[in-house]
Amino acid sequence: MPIPVLLNRPRSQVQLVPSVDLTSIPRYLGPVYWAFNRWAGPRIGTTISRLLLRTAQGNDLPGAVLVYATPAPLPLPELAPALPEMIVERLERRAQTHAGEIIPGARRVLAQAALNGGGLTRPVADAGLPPAAGALLHTSYFDDPDVLELIRLHITRHQGDDREAPSADGPLADWLDTSAAAVRDGLKALAPALE
Repeated sequence: MPIPVLLNRPRSQVQLVPSVDLTSIPRYLGPVYWAFNRWAGPRIGTTISRLLLRTAQGNDLPGAVLVYATPAPLPLPELAPALPEMIVERLERRAQTHAGEIIPGARRVLAQAALNGGGLTRPVADAGLPPAAGALLHTSYFDDPDVLELIRLHITRHQGDDREAPSADGPLADWLDTSAAAVRDGLKALAPALE
């Protein structure tokens, strides 16, 4: 779907009563806006869409069109969960709690802006709101000690040298082993299709 590209008249030229002044330049620009929106705008939008599709983040083949995205590099029949369920639930609870702290302050700021009638005249950072990073699930991962421990375990197990990776005990190490085995089995099942 092309990105809509439209050219609108400047707000100062839009009037409730049309101008009858024959020497007014804005009067003659109307057909230019119409022609741009009718012919040039759709072509520019299509070009931008194609450019974005061909250079989308994660698209490793220049000039190839991005067709779909998956959470794994290969289309495995069943994906292992991204994180243990207990961690996912804890991250969601923490994000919801943090969002609950932000929403009343955001409503207050927006209500004040609406009452003032001038929009948001001062930066939201000056409004005394807590940072929104904790309210977003995907930005709260690295504050969680278990996620950091999983990253540490994964790195130490896959250092790429000949040293023996240290063994770890506990539910996180067990989950990491189970997840790695599920991915390995999925790759084995997928291997004949790739040959």
